[in-house]
Amino acid sequence: MPIGPSLRFAQLRPDLVTLVRTRGGGHVGSWNVDKTRYEQALRDFAQRVTG
Repeated sequence: MPIGPSLRFAQLRPDLVTLVRTRGGGHVGSWNVDKTRYEQALRDFAQRVTG
């Protein structure tokens, strides 16, 4: 699946989108490539949306 639309959406709506890009993880393997960074982004997102 092309990443272009996701990149564009993240660029246009950073208030709604948290996009974590990794190399070599594919669509569902990002956590495995950079677990620390991915989990930090997830914590930041959860904290932002839950207050």
